[in-house]
Amino acid sequence: MTKKCFIVIIALFAIVSFLKTEKAFAGAWTTPKNNLYTEFYNKYSVSDERFLNNGDRIKLGWDPQFNRDKGAKSYAYDFEWKNEYGLADWFDLLFTLPFEWATYKEFNRDPSWTEYTRKSHDIKYVVIGAKARLTQEPLVVSFQTLGYIGHPEANKVTPGIQTGDSRIELRMLLGKSYKLGRLPAYSGFETGYRFRSMEKIPNDMPIFAETGVVVMDWLMLQGEFDNWISMPSYDGSGESFGIMRVGVIYSPTGKFNQFRSSKSHINIALQGGWQVWGRNTNAGYEIVAKISTQFDILDMIEGISTSNHENDRDVKHNGPTFFGRKNDRVVTHSGGEPTE
Repeated sequence: MTKKCFIVIIALFAIVSFLKTEKAFAGAWTTPKNNLYTEFYNKYSVSDERFLNNGDRIKLGWDPQFNRDKGAKSYAYDFEWKNEYGLADWFDLLFTLPFEWATYKEFNRDPSWTEYTRKSHDIKYVVIGAKARLTQEPLVVSFQTLGYIGHPEANKVTPGIQTGDSRIELRMLLGKSYKLGRLPAYSGFETGYRFRSMEKIPNDMPIFAETGVVVMDWLMLQGEFDNWISMPSYDGSGESFGIMRVGVIYSPTGKFNQFRSSKSHINIALQGGWQVWGRNTNAGYEIVAKISTQFDILDMIEGISTSNHENDRDVKHNGPTFFGRKNDRVVTHSGGEPTE
């Protein structure tokens, strides 16, 4: 199944490559110089099934010893603060700080047993890296390196937040924008390899594809297929999965992050996702909400400095300002009515 999906993704991307080009951003595009792209990523996920090593799905709380389902559910809320800073038009510095709250509860336990609920929360890891754009035409081609600094305590809680290992990821990113009829659109494809620091955890590779179409000046429809494939291991314990997500992106200013420019803007995205395949991992669905913005840091600093200078001048000549209104001294006309 994984091989077929990979072939389909490559074929679709090849077709898109012959369509009319429009300057845009898929994951491969870099942030303009001195611009900061920052994103607040929120994900709520629920699982009541899990994938076995052979890909079959069973109930998460299935107990083969007693031949019964304990009605288990796993809940998780993930928050990530993602940042990309344009050191040059073609080179970005990357930083991400992810956090997770997790809950595991069994709803159908034997009446003679005590209630079983476990909760945990912690930082998953710290991510730092860089992305370099090599070409813009006919495809945007970039390479990205990420270092995951593991948090050793994250795997000592129940439910486990992460494995606690550190990782190094190398990734190639391709992007292209085009016109779908009269509608602006884009597609992106990414793949690479991730090295894991713990010998018992096999290395893995990402395969990611996304596409989006702007159907109104302020609304984009978007879909993505997010896969992680574990390399073969001696005990077959590696986790693999594929998640399909669809959603919308709202832009109050009509500027989308996927069509990145030097204009400051805000995007609000909402997605729904479900796991379509997997091995040795939970199976469920997720809801994703993202708020992101991009702005020129130097322009912002200059704007603050200019604003402060104007305020100082207003205070000196006219007194302080309140709610943007000058607090001028009240004077009276001959009629005695106070005016400003």
